[in-house]
Amino acid sequence: DTYLEQKNYDAALGECAKMIEIAPQNPDAYRKRIEVYRAMGNNKAAVEDCTKLIELNGNDIMLYQNRAVYYYDSYDYEHAIADFTKYLAEVNPNKLNNPNLYHNYKMLANCYQVVGDIDKAREALLLSM
Repeated sequence: DTYLEQKNYDAALGECAKMIEIAPQNPDAYRKRIEVYRAMGNNKAAVEDCTKLIELNGNDIMLYQNRAVYYYDSYDYEHAIADFTKYLAEVNPNKLNNPNLYHNYKMLANCYQVVGDIDKAREALLLSM
């Protein structure tokens, strides 16, 4: 955490690499490295580590939401659509107090708009309300 706070990204990545080498199945090491990659603006690497986390624990639906945002920020709208759709299909907005749902539907709508599917963009916007 200290290296990340100091913006010493190389050292932070080095620490994460050591953690992964010692315990490659440890999700915390990947989560920490994702934080570093995000701070560096390296969404592609964040996507790769998020994909590894999904391989380790595909039951954690929030991983799909996180990866969708990384795809979105990388302008990879097709993959973002797939992950937002999976995440939103699993989350029941009537039972989950999640203020991010609005933003997720809005981002999904933006993805659909960019790829030219205006009907699905409109549908996603309606669900965001």
